[in-house]
Amino acid sequence: MKHAAADPWGSATSWSLVYAASGKGVDTDVDRCWRALVERYREPIRCTVRRTFGAHPIADEAAEDFFAYLFEKGLLVRIDPAKGRFRAYVQGVLSRYLKSYRRAAAGAAASLSDAPEPACASPAALEADEERSWAEHVLGLALQRLLERHPRDGRILVGYYGLRDPNDPAGARSPLDRAALAAAHGISANAVDAANHRARAYLREAIRAELRETVATPADLEAETTTLVHRLLEAHPGLV
Repeated sequence: MKHAAADPWGSATSWSLVYAASGKGVDTDVDRCWRALVERYREPIRCTVRRTFGAHPIADEAAEDFFAYLFEKGLLVRIDPAKGRFRAYVQGVLSRYLKSYRRAAAGAAASLSDAPEPACASPAALEADEERSWAEHVLGLALQRLLERHPRDGRILVGYYGLRDPNDPAGARSPLDRAALAAAHGISANAVDAANHRARAYLREAIRAELRETVATPADLEAETTTLVHRLLEAHPGLV
């Protein structure tokens, strides 16, 4: 699905993919849009489910079943952008779903007796964990854009901050200093600084472009950007 142009000044937002997957958008290929939506948000959903079920084998099954639940119950059709952000809506539905899923599975063959009970963390702590997971997911999507459009600058930024390259299954690595990056790319240390500056500016725009897909108003975009940038800076100081 084509993304809206990155605009750091807060243009109109777009729920195009969410609407199309729910059958309310202009794209009539609902199945294709649904698959795209699932692929886009599978990882943050899995992270939340694993926090509930830990290492129990049922965790991945519950995560996959959640998307079927969303589809079969027609819950996306009920989304009203005027009443909140997509992330908050999905996390609320997922929280209720997991409570029911645990109760239903507890008496089945795939017993949850060996799985830990959900942690009794405060609502604020749970919300912070969800925000961190969502922020890292959005960062991965934004890095993908950066690496596609500005490959060298993107690789320098990934190396400098020790980020997980979305195209590299090896995951995050130790950060590299300016001298190491300069040697690796055959450029000066000053050129490394300039590349990092360009990459960080584009990354900020790419993050906003990603968030614009799941908020309804410029005010929501500002609030969501502020929240997730705060979480990203906790994990990656100086990144955005």
